[in-house]
Amino acid sequence: MSAWNAGEIIANMMTWAINQLKDSGDGVAKIMAGQDTGSIGNLGAITNELTGVIQSEVIPAAQAVGYAIAVTFFIFALANMLTGDRLTVEQFIKFFAKLGVGIFIVSVSDELFRACLDFGDGISTLFSASFPSASITVPDDLSNQINEVVGKGLGNFIKAIIMSFISILPCVVASLAIKVLVYVIAFTRLIELCARGCFIPIAAGLVSDDGWRGAGGRYFRKFLAICSQSAILVVIGKIASYALGTIGNSILTNLPSLVTAGTMGILNIGGQLAIMIGIGIAMVSVMFKSIGIVNDAFGA
Repeated sequence: MSAWNAGEIIANMMTWAINQLKDSGDGVAKIMAGQDTGSIGNLGAITNELTGVIQSEVIPAAQAVGYAIAVTFFIFALANMLTGDRLTVEQFIKFFAKLGVGIFIVSVSDELFRACLDFGDGISTLFSASFPSASITVPDDLSNQINEVVGKGLGNFIKAIIMSFISILPCVVASLAIKVLVYVIAFTRLIELCARGCFIPIAAGLVSDDGWRGAGGRYFRKFLAICSQSAILVVIGKIASYALGTIGNSILTNLPSLVTAGTMGILNIGGQLAIMIGIGIAMVSVMFKSIGIVNDAFGA
């Protein structure tokens, strides 16, 4: 194998391996936006299909229950005031207004469901477009620099090959594992979102009881929070991607000197790759906690 071929192949292998791990962060935004078209499970198509069925079929069917709950709470409240001799014109108008609000919200619950989904998608798009990305930049003469190093002896060539394989295996395994976990989180969110969406008419009916401060209002805040969870996931992925890209650029910039450093160079690149994998694991760990972050943001 010629020195030129060695330098070109080693540079390409290292760049590809680091990009695989770095793209696991950017991949979160693509998965949550349904843009991961290369995957068998296209989340965007599945989400559109499920939410469409819930909006057009499930929620209209559950609206009758919502109306019944709204009327029931109104009757109980009215009966409670009558038995307690607390019924006044002002109180009656107040509770009747709550009934009207509850019935109105139940009647538009399918539109509220879609509006909450669109709100979450809009925030996700906003953060995805505005957050900077640290792209992997390959030095123009990287392959030539490696050629100069590996051309000085068989030992340097072997060290460079070892570094390449050390980089590829953990990066590929880690990126695949992260992608699987991201899909687990994404589909968990989707299933919970759809399950909560089915009960929106019932929550709307509960508004006639204690208004937005009661159980119905809390349910809507919870639902709005889970719709917006994708925005938190996008932010987490972008932050991790930026950190991974910064370390990856450092590895590629110093690659020729790491080859000449021998064993210390191999340990150095192994340590930096361990940090990158650690960032990927930390990203997934925070993603599992993302619903808590977004609940705090919405006071749910």
